[in-house]
This record gives sequence, C-alpha cells and structure tokens, in this order.
Amino acid sequence: MSKVENADSPAAEVKSIGGDTLKKKAFIVTPIGGADSSTRRAADGLISSVLKPLLSELGYETHVAHEISITGSITRQVIEHILEDDLVVANLSELNPNVMYELAVRHCSGKPVVAIAEFGTKLPFDIADERTVFYTNDMRGVVELNPSLRKAIEASVGKAEQDNPVLRVRQNRALLESLDQTDAKTILIERLDGIEGLLRGLTNGRHFDQPSPIGNKAISFKMKASEETAKQFCEEISVYGYFVQWTAIMSGDGVREYTMTVSGSNKVDLDILAKVAGGLKIDMRYIQVF
Repeated sequence: MSKVENADSPAAEVKSIGGDTLKKKAFIVTPIGGADSSTRRAADGLISSVLKPLLSELGYETHVAHEISITGSITRQVIEHILEDDLVVANLSELNPNVMYELAVRHCSGKPVVAIAEFGTKLPFDIADERTVFYTNDMRGVVELNPSLRKAIEASVGKAEQDNPVLRVRQNRALLESLDQTDAKTILIERLDGIEGLLRGLTNGRHFDQPSPIGNKAISFKMKASEETAKQFCEEISVYGYFVQWTAIMSGDGVREYTMTVSGSNKVDLDILAKVAGGLKIDMRYIQVF
C-alpha cells in the first residue's frame, strides 16, 4: 500500500499494481425511483452533496447503480461491486426491497458496510439493532450528516473483523461445530446452574432492580441505555446467577445513565458482563471491583 495526496484532500491509501495507483472503490446502495420522482431527486441530492464529496476526500472512487454505463448486465455489475468494493454505503430510507437485498449480499461478503437512513425510517427488526447513521433531508442535514458519516466509515473500515447478523450466525455455528461432546456438556451444565439461580431469585420474590448482598464479590459500573435495554442486560446476566442493584438518572443528552452493581454467590466475571454488554451495544464505564 502507498499513499497519495492532493491539494483538496488528506493522504489516502491506494492500491498499487505494477507501478500504477488504483483508488479504493466504494459503492452506494440507494433507492433510485423514476427519472423525475422525488425518490430520485432525494437520492441524487444526497449522493452529490454529501456521499461523493466525502468518499472522494477519503480516497474512494465512488460508483452508483444508475450511473453505470458500461455495456453488459447491470445486475451482474452491481453484485460485483457489492461483493468486491472496499466499502459499501447503504441508504435504507424508504426500506426499498432492492436495497435490503443488496445489503444482505454485502453482509454475506463480510466486508465493510455503513448504513444510513432518513430520520423517521422504521428499520426491520433483524437490522434495527445494527449501527445506522440517521440524517435529516434538508440543507442543514447535509452539514450534520458529514461528520457523523465520516466517523462511521472510519470505524467500519478500521475494524479487524466486521460484525453483522450473517457473520454472527456463521461464528456461532463455527463455535458449536468446534466444541466436542465434553465442552457441550460443560456449557449446558453452566447454563442450567444459572437458570437454577434465576429461579431461586424469582421464588424468593427478588427482582433484578432490588438490592442484593454485595460483600466483596461485586462489580460496579456506569452505562447509558434505554430502560428496556437495561432490563434486558439484567435478564441476560441473571442466567449466570448474578443479581443487580441499580440507580438511574437522566443525562444531559436525554438518555438514562445507570449505575449498576452486579453481585453473585461466586466472584463476578467481568468478561461475562462485557460480552453481554457488547451484544447489546452498551458502553461500560468507570468500572470498580469490590
């Protein structure tokens, strides 16, 4: 890999083949609509005012399906871009079926993809928890979208391993296939022990937001989350026999900030808490161990 610079953009990585430099490639997946439709105007406006300038600044050569003019099968060329390009930006506004199909194909490739959508878009449940950059479709929205999209792109291409629903299923299947009989039995016993602990707590009338004995086997931390996500976190770690005591305040950005104290009959495993929090996209901060 080498770097090139120009007067209008910072240094950008490019591929070098036989002394020739090739820009990284980005493909925009977007609803298109008819030539004079509001969908086409919105898509072209977003592409020309935000997506192409930003991607060019980051060192990408950008392609869009309705701008492909090379002879041959357009569908095949689109799929090749989706599978092979260094980055895909998918506009989920209007929940266009073609866009959803192309997003799924990109997920299968395991390569970087960034999703954007206009505010008010109600994403389907199977991708609702995936990171999406929302924007407002007006002049001010252009200014607001640029830095958020830049951060999302840099975060996605900077990951050593991508994460999406398809890859998670693959990883879980690979994990199960790698386990021998003894490992499977051990995991099953641990889960049953955790369920037993949860049932004992329910029998005693204990709820996950009630105080429990802490002693010196507890971990306390802060996190920002919705009440529903906080409850889901508590329910998931209760499977491991842990109990939670919490307090909540409303932070300045309108999101609840929780102080969580997790305890159990045995030493609380921070790795388990971090794994559950990661699955729910919760950021654990100011961790203390008692």
